[in-house]
Amino acid sequence: MSAAVQRPARDRPPLVFVAAHIARHAPSEAGKSWNWARALARHYQLHLVAPTDAAQQCRDEPEAAGWSWHVTPRGQPLALGLRYYGEYAQWCRDATEVIRELIPAVRPVLVHHITLGSFRVLPRYDRCGAPYTIGPLGGGETTPRELLRTARFPTSVLLAEFFRPWLNRAATMVPSLRAVMRGTQLALATTPETETVLRRMGARRTGVAFPDCLAPDVDPTTARPAAERAAELPRRVRLIWAGRAVWWKAGQLALELLARLRGVGIDAELAMYCGGPAADAWRSRAAALRLGEACRIHGLIPRPQLLAELGRAHVFVFPTLHDSANAALLEAYAMGLPSLTVGLGGPAVIATPETGFNVRPDNLDTWVGAAAARVRHWQQEPAGWLAASEAAVRRARAFGPAHIEAIVDRWLMPEVRA
Repeated sequence: MSAAVQRPARDRPPLVFVAAHIARHAPSEAGKSWNWARALARHYQLHLVAPTDAAQQCRDEPEAAGWSWHVTPRGQPLALGLRYYGEYAQWCRDATEVIRELIPAVRPVLVHHITLGSFRVLPRYDRCGAPYTIGPLGGGETTPRELLRTARFPTSVLLAEFFRPWLNRAATMVPSLRAVMRGTQLALATTPETETVLRRMGARRTGVAFPDCLAPDVDPTTARPAAERAAELPRRVRLIWAGRAVWWKAGQLALELLARLRGVGIDAELAMYCGGPAADAWRSRAAALRLGEACRIHGLIPRPQLLAELGRAHVFVFPTLHDSANAALLEAYAMGLPSLTVGLGGPAVIATPETGFNVRPDNLDTWVGAAAARVRHWQQEPAGWLAASEAAVRRARAFGPAHIEAIVDRWLMPEVRA
């Protein structure tokens, strides 16, 4: 059956869809879950297992008409760090019980688990009595060893990053997780790095499916015209960095890049929009580099304001070292910003040579120098920047809702599974 031909709702087979986070049009894991639910609803009767608060926010949405909701007693796990895994493990236990009670009544042809954050905690689907698929999962990405020395991490962070590959490997040896992964009909990963981990855990059928989709509230027409920004480049370069202030997202490298540019006489400025444990250290580093007013490190700002700032900048500096996915990069592209990334993890799936400087280096000091050279080139030849800006906009368009629908059609349509 063609993907364009949909069964009437009454004829679609039932599917149980499990999501710890789900919300309409959210630029986060919750939004990814919503997009997957919409794509699956084209082929299945959806029975969603979700936290109580998420279900209350979503069940009255017109797009969710006809979806059946089955709630867990706990709300969405929202803690950070190790506390998140504790909350998520509790939620997974609740979800397992809801699924086990639901299966005899619904008799689903499939249970699909969408939580994208990690493979380290999963509900016990192997005990639920129905076929199941999992993913896209992330978390298997690590900072390459050859980059650790020049990543400018504090000692505690350096140690955590050094041992991250061993921690990932230890997780693959947990018997309960291996039992779940061995029983899955399909395990999807966000990146090839995590796919390798899932295979190591015993998954027999795997694939890579990048889960990010450009949110509908990103309106490229609100950005300053690219021609105007290109004309401004010879006078001043506006850099922008946005995300959680954690060391592996490498805001410290954005500061080094700014210092390198100003050191060769380029009038460059950097705006950082972040919140998290590394923010104060980054402010101290900016002061040590004597960046002054050229560097403005802000806290988190409302989303419309952030999109507006993206729409007036020239370059999105985001050398994150092991993101599983990255909606922020898509948003920057949609607003016409070329990128400076290190060619790792999720950004390596999105970025191309045409959309900026997206190169995996031998060391990060070399990357800073090469990225500065690219910015100098753009300043001297704005036509090159303009071509990268146009390529970025085209790349963002490739990750619209049809992108998620194509993934679901490839991997999870009833006919494909049969």
